[in-house]
Amino acid sequence: MSPHMSPFDWLLFRRALAAHLAALVVVLGVLAATDELTSTLTMRVARLCAFSPFIGALCVLGVSLHARSRGELRAVESLGASPSRASRGAALSAFTLAVFAVAVLASPAADARSLLPIVHTGVDWTFDADGRLARALGIAVAADGRITLLTGSSFSPSTPRSGWLAMPCLAPVALLCPCWAVAPMSRATRLASLALTGAGVITLLHLIAGARITPAAGALACLPLALATFSSRSGQRAAGAELH
Repeated sequence: MSPHMSPFDWLLFRRALAAHLAALVVVLGVLAATDELTSTLTMRVARLCAFSPFIGALCVLGVSLHARSRGELRAVESLGASPSRASRGAALSAFTLAVFAVAVLASPAADARSLLPIVHTGVDWTFDADGRLARALGIAVAADGRITLLTGSSFSPSTPRSGWLAMPCLAPVALLCPCWAVAPMSRATRLASLALTGAGVITLLHLIAGARITPAAGALACLPLALATFSSRSGQRAAGAELH
């Protein structure tokens, strides 16, 4: 098979791209309808960037299954292409949008606070020496229950968080998802690796937000995808060696 993109590769590229963009529109609508009122546009952009690689992988799987049901992939594979090579056009579409999502996440257009949530245990109160007045968040509470709004309060909403903190966790996953989607593997392996990766991303992002681990440790989230893909590629090479 030629290393260049064939007309069939471009056909799969366009199909996967259209499916991916349509899915992103649906997800963006769901986010806008269900997000808390305090979510900003940049926070929603960050969430969409985090979801995009997983959406792209699922779209590649859907497009590939559709092409296989029509006999298109079988025809290409009969010419000597491996299953991964036959679906390369769909994988390239997912890879292109994954790189774009990672770039947007690293830009000021995305606010990673929605990906790196910090749970505050309470409000810091300042008490007067006689204990009859407590101040916090621009208000003062007297011992008799009277509440007074303070002027010139220094309280301000938390500042946006850079997407670079989430990059070591999300970038490897985003770049591996297209290869994982076109690698032949059992349904159980595919579901398990995807579920473990999703759970790992959520867990590690929370640990990074709480400063329990360094951002670099977030790269561990991609291990299930990497192991499943590597195992599939090793099996393909072994099968090819047997044929020769």
